Amino acid sequence: MPLRERIPPRPWRTPDDAHSRRPLTPRIQASLSPSSRWWLSETGFIVNSDFGGFCCYRNPRSVHSANLIGRDRCLGQCPTPLGSSSVGRLFTSFDGAWEYFLGRAEPLEWFFGDFPEDETFVAEGWLIVPPGEIKQAALSLQGAFASLEWLSPVPEHFLHVWLGGAISATGPAGELRHTGAFEAVYRRVNCFHSAVVVEVEAPQLHKLVAGTQVDASTFLPHMTIGVTRQEHDPGDLRRVLLPLRNVQLGVGEVTELTHIRFPAARTTLLQPWTILETVPLFPNS
Repeated sequence: MPLRERIPPRPWRTPDDAHSRRPLTPRIQASLSPSSRWWLSETGFIVNSDFGGFCCYRNPRSVHSANLIGRDRCLGQCPTPLGSSSVGRLFTSFDGAWEYFLGRAEPLEWFFGDFPEDETFVAEGWLIVPPGEIKQAALSLQGAFASLEWLSPVPEHFLHVWLGGAISATGPAGELRHTGAFEAVYRRVNCFHSAVVVEVEAPQLHKLVAGTQVDASTFLPHMTIGVTRQEHDPGDLRRVLLPLRNVQLGVGEVTELTHIRFPAARTTLLQPWTILETVPLFPNS
């Protein structure tokens, strides 16, 4: 579907029945990252406490959706593939993430390894689309690591500030309709376990996830600008990012929240998304 094509939103469901667990079929289990912590809830949700941040289902034509709950993939705080002997911790502050990156001895993790191989796999969630001038500044910033072939720049159409899949149109997102636009500051480059990001500052961002399943203690609003194609020593990237730590991309006005669906397999991630709906923040005139 075209990037801007709007389709009727699916009725939003939350995994209230997550306690009702039954094993996955071998076919579904094989399409997901290796883990013994997957289960299937009574209404068809595929659940894993290590995943999170977006609503996923294996096939967009499926009657049942599969909701992955827990850790937030698109925030860029991605751990190593499930089953690995070393799983990246979730940071609780940007300064903590930067300090860890500066002293990091182990390789950066493989971003795409956290996603299924099944090419029909798609995901849903809520995000903020940065204004055009912020995107252009991000594209210029990507030039600093263009020589690192193991690092993939995030394409312009996929630049965003992720909020999470736990924010539903009938919950916090809907309640914020017409409550007022606000400004977000895009500045300071940082690096998580598998992603180069720009920090995003606005007190309102934390209010957007309040009362949802997003863990406020590890919610670090940011715009991901590069992701790893493989595990790699952080030394070269560290040398590139050090002089860019305090970079200023600018201030962007947040006027709406956007609910999207996007391909989320290893080979399809970063392709254009489909807009399901938007929630305007401008007050009613």
